Amino acid sequence: MFPSNYLSTSRALYSSRGNDVFLENIIMNQRKAHYLLDNSRSHEQVTQQPARKLCPCLSLKHLRHDMSNTTGSIVDVDVEINSFFASETDNRTGMVSFSEDGSNVQGSNITNPKKRSCGLVKDDFLPEESFQSWSNYGNALLETKARLKDRVLARSSDQLELHDMRARSQNEMKKTLNWFDLIWFGIGAVMGAGVFVLSGEAARDFAGPAVLVELGDFVAYIAAGNILFEYVVAGASVARSWTSYFATLCNHDPNDFRINVTSLADGYNHLDPIAVGVSILICVLASMSVKGSSKFNSVTTIIYMTLMVFMIVAGATKANTANFTPFAPFGIRGVLKASSVLFFAYVGFDGVATLGEETKNPARDIPIGLVGSMVTVITIYSVLATVLCLMQPFSQIDRDAPFTIAFQAAGMNWAKYIVALGALKGMTTVLLANIIGQARYFTHIARTHLAPPILAVIHKNRGTPMNATIIMTAANCLVAFFTNLDILANLLSISTLFIFSLVAIGLLVRRYYATGETSVQDRNKLILLLCLIISSAIGLSLLWSLDVNFWVWYAIMGGVWFLATLGLELMVKQARKPKLWGVPLVPWLPSASVGINVFIMGSIDGASFLRFLGWSGLLLVYYLFIGLHASYDASKDGMKAGVTSGVSATSEAMEQGEITPAGK
Repeated sequence: MFPSNYLSTSRALYSSRGNDVFLENIIMNQRKAHYLLDNSRSHEQVTQQPARKLCPCLSLKHLRHDMSNTTGSIVDVDVEINSFFASETDNRTGMVSFSEDGSNVQGSNITNPKKRSCGLVKDDFLPEESFQSWSNYGNALLETKARLKDRVLARSSDQLELHDMRARSQNEMKKTLNWFDLIWFGIGAVMGAGVFVLSGEAARDFAGPAVLVELGDFVAYIAAGNILFEYVVAGASVARSWTSYFATLCNHDPNDFRINVTSLADGYNHLDPIAVGVSILICVLASMSVKGSSKFNSVTTIIYMTLMVFMIVAGATKANTANFTPFAPFGIRGVLKASSVLFFAYVGFDGVATLGEETKNPARDIPIGLVGSMVTVITIYSVLATVLCLMQPFSQIDRDAPFTIAFQAAGMNWAKYIVALGALKGMTTVLLANIIGQARYFTHIARTHLAPPILAVIHKNRGTPMNATIIMTAANCLVAFFTNLDILANLLSISTLFIFSLVAIGLLVRRYYATGETSVQDRNKLILLLCLIISSAIGLSLLWSLDVNFWVWYAIMGGVWFLATLGLELMVKQARKPKLWGVPLVPWLPSASVGINVFIMGSIDGASFLRFLGWSGLLLVYYLFIGLHASYDASKDGMKAGVTSGVSATSEAMEQGEITPAGK
């Protein structure tokens, strides 16, 4: 029996406020929802216990109530239930009505609950109102234009990002990491990708010895989709390179351990089951515990760093300065081409930031972890690239396993086994850090409902996003099984450069625009100046890629970039200041980041751009037909939920007599 005092309190507040939002949010109170699910419990038992303790089986359901107010009209209320009894009810279709005294009205099916298990159902993937029926979906499509405008202009608040979004994962990640863990995580995420995977290709084919110098909702969705793409391609690349080094360790050619299928297109015809097996093992480790994964990563990376020192010292004994001539055999274009490929080496640093929820003191530890790991990796990478180019002429450097073959060519055949074993350790940590970062990115995306919300669920006991980890591993395995390294490398580089550019633009927007604070004039100036910065960067990139040698055009484009950035600093007031730690030299540093990243993109081949555009097209189709409407509904539900806590407190105050309902 539903307690009549809830009805009277709700109606009194409804009458006093004259707004059904208040009534709706009162009845959304989860304690009342759980009372409906198990009326055998006393009112006191239900109201005194947290919802999660009452219902340990996690899911997201909606229970529709028809409730009469004092005037006899009907008020429809969605009661969001974060958990339910798997063995007792199926509330997805339950229509429940209550009489004045709270008794169940005839026709309600709550008295005959359907039994079900915790298996997957449609609402685990598309629980939003727009997908509850074909009629709803048709209406949502008709509102696409208005919804798209709403989502493009939407801005998240700190409260939403730091608290409300996390609640959608139903359980919390465990805060077990510190700055020491994050430094090793950053090193482990990167050292192995650039050093062992692409340094050979970059040095041999593009730069030669000069390789050592390579140092709104809609937009967020495009960025997020490309971040996931970047991580999938990175994971697949390293997994295939793991096979290459393992084959070298066993005195075999890398393709000896792959299955050659001649009927498939070139570049996709060497199937790699070992890469798939390694990825699955890493998935299991990442799913168990982030602290356990961190310990494994730290120990393995320390061993791996010791190997790096060995490679530097041993390689230096075989150095020949004559190999530095010619220093840049392919000219400045070769250097820039190598730069675009070697962006692979920097995939992973951003993964440190995804561990904020699992870090004890993220405001302090994340900057230390990022800067510490980045400085370490850049230093070691530069020294190793120098040693590699001193050991062999650039034309003899092996593309797949450069360091192993370099030591073998130098007469240190015994050393190649140590190098290959160390490379396997390094790439194992890269794979581990990659899948950890991937899963957390996917979790954040799913919380906004731009991806199925079931992928945002955090495992209750492990404290890890297990669903997202498994899905992303499956994507890694699919790509790694078919695709060759050179195709993956160019795809990864263009995606990474694009993401870095978007991040820099996003930083400028966040610093200079805040809803309700920035004036219309400043907003319009910001839009114009950002367009000029981006356009000048694209112009420089096109001039370079088209091999235009007229320096006046470069001067014009560079001048436009400089004046636009200067105008941003002098003409637009910053709307936000960093609370604890922020990027320095704004707007110059992020504006330069946009210019450099877009310029380097001009060095990437056209086929990679076509693949990138194809992926972006798929993202756009998914967004317009699914993601837009799911995130729109979720944002509206989030706005209602934001009022719930305050309304619930008002309801409790009325029950305790602290507030007098209307009419009394």
